[in-house]
Amino acid sequence: MTDNRQSNRPYIVCHMMSSVDGRIDCAMTEQIGDTEAYYNALDELKCDANLSGRVTMQMHTALPGTFRLPTLRR
Repeated sequence: MTDNRQSNRPYIVCHMMSSVDGRIDCAMTEQIGDTEAYYNALDELKCDANLSGRVTMQMHTALPGTFRLPTLRR
């Protein structure tokens, strides 16, 4: 990969994991044995930012259960 930071040009790296049939299914990713290889490769890319979808973020960062907004009293 060319280091575009030297030329000050932005670039996008699309690093994805999907099933063989092309569907992105989070239930499928739970069955994959070596997900560390995916995250190690992502770390080696040394990108300045990372964009993940709602389901991926929920899997990795959310507290268990469903968030319920408290009812406000007037």
